[in-house]
Amino acid sequence: MGLGVEQDYSKAAQYYRKSIDAKSFGGLTNLGILYRDGKGVERDYEEAIRLFKRAEELEIRGGSANLGWMQLQGLGMPKDASKGLALIEAAAEEEDAYGAYYIAQFLEEGVIVAQDLDRARELYRIAGDRGNYPAKQALKWLEKAQKTCASPTKEKAGRRCPAFPNQ
Repeated sequence: MGLGVEQDYSKAAQYYRKSIDAKSFGGLTNLGILYRDGKGVERDYEEAIRLFKRAEELEIRGGSANLGWMQLQGLGMPKDASKGLALIEAAAEEEDAYGAYYIAQFLEEGVIVAQDLDRARELYRIAGDRGNYPAKQALKWLEKAQKTCASPTKEKAGRRCPAFPNQ
């Protein structure tokens, strides 16, 4: 999402590299995500892992959670759901925006962990407060869906209604 400018992942990657070269390491995680997702750069799991590990070494938020996500999916490393989930959960416990967002997604959908919509909302709120835009959007949707899905006109929710307790 470009705020006030056109979105350009390639240009974003250039700026993240410049900030890293200038010893401002906040861009490590974001550049790693671009490499992981192949946005603005050629997809390169090895480089994404290297950047996430460097972020983790420097205790920059997002490194551990994104390493966990890649391990959970088996992207560039052997798939290991328990190790990947443990990394993400540890990051979420530290109120890392990425860790909180990933765990909230799992809790909302009831995948990997048991569904818990109250905890999902709480973690989406934490991630959103820490600047995770997708978490803010997910929280809005979840709150709207809970109201709409509880009504007789469930199809207004815009996507599948989650299984809300006592529904």
